[in-house]
Amino acid sequence: MVPNYIYEEKLFSRINAVIFAVIVGLLLYALIYQPLAEPFGTNPAPNEFLVFMILLFSAIRINFSTLRITIDYNDLTIGYGIIKKPFPEKRLKSVTLIKPEQFFMADGASELAE
Repeated sequence: MVPNYIYEEKLFSRINAVIFAVIVGLLLYALIYQPLAEPFGTNPAPNEFLVFMILLFSAIRINFSTLRITIDYNDLTIGYGIIKKPFPEKRLKSVTLIKPEQFFMADGASELAE
């Protein structure tokens, strides 16, 4: 089956993946440490809450780790996982292809601002 888009790009965010992996790791540590050693503080979090938070942050990590940009014949769509925002062709003023090294240079940024 031929895809119905002209261009697609997926950008993986290592920073988001690492941040959420650290949070999930800390929650897993708390889930394992509390029953085996001693609870954190005088009013520790219930294990069900820790499991819920691990599942929630894992889902967030999976959903927000990849930015997907697609261009088809009708619109430009930008989204993270299940959250997508289409921009119809009539709302786009212009589309310019830039090289990655231009993106981080002041000259490239000034060209984009025009």
